[in-house]
Amino acid sequence: MPATYDLGAVTAASGLPVTFTLSDPTLASISGTTLTLLKAGTETITASQAGNSNYKAAADVSQTFNINNADDGGVIVSMVVSPNGDGINDFLHIFNIENYPDNKFILYNRNGVKVFEMLNYDNATHVFIGRSNITGALQQQGTYLYQLEYKVNGVFKRKTGFTELRYSN
Repeated sequence: MPATYDLGAVTAASGLPVTFTLSDPTLASISGTTLTLLKAGTETITASQAGNSNYKAAADVSQTFNINNADDGGVIVSMVVSPNGDGINDFLHIFNIENYPDNKFILYNRNGVKVFEMLNYDNATHVFIGRSNITGALQQQGTYLYQLEYKVNGVFKRKTGFTELRYSN
């Protein structure tokens, strides 16, 4: 059965409707704010607001992510985090992690140094926002490797991959 996710309330400051498009509709589908993952691959969701006679169109916002094997519980680590205060990707989002509270998330910088380690990552209070929770230092822009372990039906699963830390749009 395909995994589904609610993208939440998405609004534009103008109050005009926001629409979504997918780079590869064979990998995922979207209806309203419900995203359905269909098969493995790399997908990009683009949010658009076309404008009208009173408001100019807003700049498109895109988010790229990897869709992994559906047998992994639907856990997907966002490929981008941009903690710049714009309300978009301000923390590293791990889709579906709330269903697996027994988890451990680790980030390593490009030199292989552990910069972040968190038990029970939850997309709420236990998140990565660009700052090491080991040294307290703000991390440099760039690529970070991650290791995620989470328990599914009493068995720990492991995911590894990378995410990109950016401070500008």
